[in-house]
Amino acid sequence: MAADAPTPDLPPSPPAASSGAKTPSPSAKWNFAAAFLGWLLPGLGHFVLGQPQRAVVLAVTIGSLWLSGLLIGGISVIDRNDHPAWFLGQMLIAPSFAANQYRVKLVREHDGTFDPEDNPPFEPAFARAQEQGTLFTSLAGLLNLLAIIDVLYRDPRDGRDAPASPQTPSPPQGVAT
Repeated sequence: MAADAPTPDLPPSPPAASSGAKTPSPSAKWNFAAAFLGWLLPGLGHFVLGQPQRAVVLAVTIGSLWLSGLLIGGISVIDRNDHPAWFLGQMLIAPSFAANQYRVKLVREHDGTFDPEDNPPFEPAFARAQEQGTLFTSLAGLLNLLAIIDVLYRDPRDGRDAPASPQTPSPPQGVAT
């Protein structure tokens, strides 16, 4: 009786590789331009690769973490000269370079002195505000590094962010509908 039942069509099995070495897929390539755009603005690399939902999530989370660090401690938390180790994390987001240059310009205009009577352009952060602002901006940079690595190796034809098309499953062969 089992011989009378139709057998389902199985996909052919892949040929066995004798050497065991993996062959690179023809679509494997690195997305250097998208990674650079992701460094300039978090999420922009994913947007260029056609993943707008992921781009928005990255832009909002990383951008809000970086901006909250600036709001907590002010522009003085991004300081390449006084905090070079922390700046290594902060520089993983391109606007940190612009913020550092702007801070340096403001310091040079006031000869490095911030007398309250002179109406200084910004007040330096101290204690916990300095620490938390520096930590937030550095963590935002490190999260952006993960996003850059993701976009660097991501296949642009990967449709994980594409909306699923509603497909009705076809009934199995030999079954009456």
